[in-house]
Amino acid sequence: MKKIFLMGRRSNRTPFSYPDYRRIFRRHFEYSDKPEDADFLVFGLAAEIRDNLEEVGLLLSRNPNLKLVVISEEPLWDTLWGSDFTSKEGILRIGKRDIRFTVLNHFSTRIFDFEKIPYFLTTSDDFFARYSFLFARNQEYKGPDLKALWERAPVRAAFYAERRLETNNDFQFKELDVWGLSRYRTLVAEGMQGEGIVRVGRGWGDGKPRQRLPDWHLDKLAALDRQAFLVSGLENTHQWNYVSEKIFDAYAILGVPLFFAGEGHGVMRMVPPGSFVNLYGLTVEEAIERITSFEADKYFLESYCAAQSMLAEIFSAPVNLVEERRRVVAEVVAAFEVL
Repeated sequence: MKKIFLMGRRSNRTPFSYPDYRRIFRRHFEYSDKPEDADFLVFGLAAEIRDNLEEVGLLLSRNPNLKLVVISEEPLWDTLWGSDFTSKEGILRIGKRDIRFTVLNHFSTRIFDFEKIPYFLTTSDDFFARYSFLFARNQEYKGPDLKALWERAPVRAAFYAERRLETNNDFQFKELDVWGLSRYRTLVAEGMQGEGIVRVGRGWGDGKPRQRLPDWHLDKLAALDRQAFLVSGLENTHQWNYVSEKIFDAYAILGVPLFFAGEGHGVMRMVPPGSFVNLYGLTVEEAIERITSFEADKYFLESYCAAQSMLAEIFSAPVNLVEERRRVVAEVVAAFEVL
């Protein structure tokens, strides 16, 4: 088997790094303890090749056949720190030397083109287990139950995301329908006024990173379960196949998701378009107005209940998780075979 070595701080955010994937990948790759023994150096971000340039250069001089591969699971990293993020071939020019590497991301491969369950939700069994229980429970709630629940909810709108105001997060690539949303969602959260607005994450309140919690995901679900009317599911980037846990958390705790999704977005394959508050294409001011004026009418309640049923079906069948992981692994293996 080919040997891989995970290099760089963000290599822990690649399919190879998650324990539930690592067990499967060991059937196809050997994880090397030393970079000099590897056939592939795997990075989570192209910029980290430069960060480890001295060591990479030495390794390449000793083994010219060594391959460098970047597997990026975050479109934000690619759009902010990648040069041509749609290309599978990358070149890092250092003086007179070109260091070539392969880029496998949301734009250049089909690794993240999910069928039933978005990639990030497959990186831990916890997501599936929690959603399986919550969506099965949620099916019992009908329109009148939901109206009553939302009317008495102590939290009018919840925003769980890092506070980011850097203007470089406002990027947009119109031809790809790719938007940077980190600053946008921060401004929307800041613009919400009145009682019952909750803002949690680094940069808000005590500013502690939630990843330092023993279980940041369970903490959020426990805090908001049946306690919030509107819940932000806004991602840091709008990209057609990029969906994290955020929108599913909103449905799971029986809140109304706030989301940003164009017509071809992958989330439309999982829930009805009318089952969440869609802020796509709106300015910050327009988004705040839509959120503030939102009311759950009969059509919305029907769509929302349909979404709960659809999600309950997806997360009631463990085979969906197994097949999605199998698909991801097959795509990764196929990509490495031609390098």
